[in-house]
Amino acid sequence: MEVVCAILYQKNNLLLAQRPSHKKHGDLWEFPGGKVKHGESHEEALSRELFEELHIQTLSFYYIGSTHNEDLNLHTYISPLKEAYIPIEHRAVSWLSLKNLQKSPLCPSDLEIINLYSKKIESFLTL
Repeated sequence: MEVVCAILYQKNNLLLAQRPSHKKHGDLWEFPGGKVKHGESHEEALSRELFEELHIQTLSFYYIGSTHNEDLNLHTYISPLKEAYIPIEHRAVSWLSLKNLQKSPLCPSDLEIINLYSKKIESFLTL
């Protein structure tokens, strides 16, 4: 399954969303995103998912990297968030520093992103 997610940031904080209780990995925190539909590019899927989940219109995405396990290919992008958002699908959203994020109850694939790409993510936060 092809999945995309966005690391959205403001200043030195990253936006995390809490998954609904009834879904797989319920109540854990994740970067917003979702499944890539047939025929969509990663950027198209990410734009659609962010609109569906947070009512965000447009962003400029920069590719961070991908993780792979037996049934999931997760492609991660990063973008500054300069517009207002409206949480629609998640139980809650929270802004956390990269340091505090590493101590949070994250979905396994999102934790893997942090473990693999934290230096790359940090380089965006210090621009």
